[in-house]
Amino acid sequence: MKRNTDITTPISSDAKRLYSLSGEICFAYTKTTLFKVAKITYELFEDESF
Repeated sequence: MKRNTDITTPISSDAKRLYSLSGEICFAYTKTTLFKVAKITYELFEDESF
C-alpha cells in the first residue's frame, strides 16, 4: 500500500504533515495487529505441544 510520493501539484505543509502522520499511525496499527496475531498463533501452537 505504497503511494507515489512525487505528486506534481503543490501540497500545503499542513496537509503533508497530516498525510505523513496518518501514514505513521496506519503503519503502527498494522505492526501491532500483526504482532498480536503472531503472538496468539504462537501461543496456540505452544498449547498443542507436538
